[in-house]
Amino acid sequence: MKQEALEKRIKDLEDRVSLLERRAKTEVTSLNTSKDKTLREITKGKKFRNGREMVATIVGYHELILCKKIERNAIKQEWQAAKMPNTFDNKFINSTVDEYIKISIEGVCDLTSTGEEIFEGIINDAKPSTDIK
Repeated sequence: MKQEALEKRIKDLEDRVSLLERRAKTEVTSLNTSKDKTLREITKGKKFRNGREMVATIVGYHELILCKKIERNAIKQEWQAAKMPNTFDNKFINSTVDEYIKISIEGVCDLTSTGEEIFEGIINDAKPSTDIK
């Protein structure tokens, strides 16, 4: 195996371990603060800086609270059901991919570590620690 490929694989494994550690921490926090809450209850009154944060919140709610992944084509319905501010636009999803979420070939969404930080900030009523462009 080439050195670059090996280093990339090690970095990927470290990212996965870090993700699992944060996910475990978030699940405990989520169980304590938002058990049985709907997405609408969680997002009501929250200040989102952009549609990308809203998409990350929807994906995070499904992944970390409901423990079910959401499909890309269901995000619009969740946005509307939660009465998120502003009108949904697919460009929010497109600009969120790779930075906050990943979408599999089957169309299933998964948070990245940065997306988890955004979601944790929303759940904990704190501003996300990442600089949003």
